[in-house]
Amino acid sequence: MPDTTPEAQPKTLVIARESTIPETQTATTAGAATPNVTLQAVSPFLAIGIRVVRTYIMTLTGLLSARLTGLDGGVMAGAFLDVLALCAQMALAPAAMSLLTNTVEVLNKLDVKFPLMRG
Repeated sequence: MPDTTPEAQPKTLVIARESTIPETQTATTAGAATPNVTLQAVSPFLAIGIRVVRTYIMTLTGLLSARLTGLDGGVMAGAFLDVLALCAQMALAPAAMSLLTNTVEVLNKLDVKFPLMRG
């Protein structure tokens, strides 16, 4: 028999800006087949940090996969750490671009919210 307690039901998580909701809220839905929706407030800085880390990890795994499955005969066992260090350094550029892009996006939203503060 499946567990039908509210804690055991699947949940849908929605991330919202801190200004829209003051704290984490759960909206219960009608019916047992529809999961509850949880609204969680996240600061813009945390959202930017999560996006930057996600971009870095995705780029690192992509570069590492491309290098390890290359046509040049692969990587020798002793050179794996060197390849990992190279890929980790190369993954910094897309993460930095993600940081800049998301920071400009947050600043643009602030500019729209406070138009009188324009210089």
